[in-house]
Amino acid sequence: MKKISAFQSVCVCAILFVLISPLPSTVNAQEDPVFVLEGMGSEMILGQRAKADWGHFWSGPAVSAINFGYLAENGYQNFASDHNGSGSIEASDLEPLSDRLGWEYMNTVPEEGTTDPELLRGVARYVNENYPEEFELKVFENEFREEYRQIIGEPLPEKVFDVPVRVFTDPEFESYEGELRSGEMVWIGVPQGDTSLNHYLAGRSLDTRETLEGNFPVDFGDPRERSFQPGMGQIIETVMSEDGNLEYGDQLRPVDIMISLSPLERQAEGEASDGPDLVCSFDCEKKTEEVCQEYETEEPECEEVCTGWDGDYCYEYETVCEEGDRVCVESETVELLECSARVKNVGEEESGTTGGRLEIGDKQNHFITTQLAPGEEQFSGKALLGLDKFDPEDLTCQVDIDDNVEETNEQNNQSTAAE
Repeated sequence: MKKISAFQSVCVCAILFVLISPLPSTVNAQEDPVFVLEGMGSEMILGQRAKADWGHFWSGPAVSAINFGYLAENGYQNFASDHNGSGSIEASDLEPLSDRLGWEYMNTVPEEGTTDPELLRGVARYVNENYPEEFELKVFENEFREEYRQIIGEPLPEKVFDVPVRVFTDPEFESYEGELRSGEMVWIGVPQGDTSLNHYLAGRSLDTRETLEGNFPVDFGDPRERSFQPGMGQIIETVMSEDGNLEYGDQLRPVDIMISLSPLERQAEGEASDGPDLVCSFDCEKKTEEVCQEYETEEPECEEVCTGWDGDYCYEYETVCEEGDRVCVESETVELLECSARVKNVGEEESGTTGGRLEIGDKQNHFITTQLAPGEEQFSGKALLGLDKFDPEDLTCQVDIDDNVEETNEQNNQSTAAE
């Protein structure tokens, strides 16, 4: 994270960057507490100094190449090539890709590293060039919109290089586990002493059995090279706390950001379109608000009003009082989650007017979406959630495909923050 203006006070923190894919799981997520991306072995962990002109801070492009290499081995062959003809993707095959990503896609500076927004943009651009309209990006980080604006010089758009982007709140271990068990790639960035930018790691495993200290074992592909092993990184074992702190370099430090690249469902070849297909999703952003905790009623204002007259003479009075104003005497700043519903027509026919809702617990916020052409999307409704009462991961967004907005189709396209 570059140290600029609003981020001057940022201290030791970490970035968690996730790329998820419908890849084969090596364990049963319902039964086994351990999950490992077995196909990501040490032979695939490219070192960040494989080329002399990369300097010491090429971890962003190196980890990106490692993760794209894993995807190439698991159904997305366009991401990386087997240059040496060994029959599998190895570190030496990933060196040209890492070189290209750093110089052409991520604006990596050898003496500094790669910023979070430029890593996001590089991944989005490379994905769109190889698999357009097949992925979406989800960002889990409270301040990412502001960081993006400061570094890139413009607000974060709804799509980056035509890849949809949604923003959520900071990640925790549960978020990391949910993403990893889907078979995704994971980027984690930790601060390093010689630059203001992060050092990145490739997520590889987790174990939900707690250590004596209450943390969870994890391991990562680290592009930092061992002595006398040029060009090769290493697999390191460490721990993560429940609230998302990661131990790296003998220090437990907070995770700053998680980004997941989720594959969109592909329509089977030859499958007929079923008319409009509406997908409901949502973006959430933290806000603060002053909430009154205690009220007092001011003293009433009273006056004598004549109730009996004899000519011009008043012989009877009555005291009439107006209730005093209710004023706040003690308030508290609370965090709220503002979530905006977004509906997109990914089908091949125009949709009619539809109804939908954001729902969490017994709270519901209904909204109406007007007609949408194929490929068109619309922001349709907002909900404010108190973080002390609701877990944002329980929030769901549903859309009804019905021109009269009367019947429901709850099986159609449900999106949750925990997916």
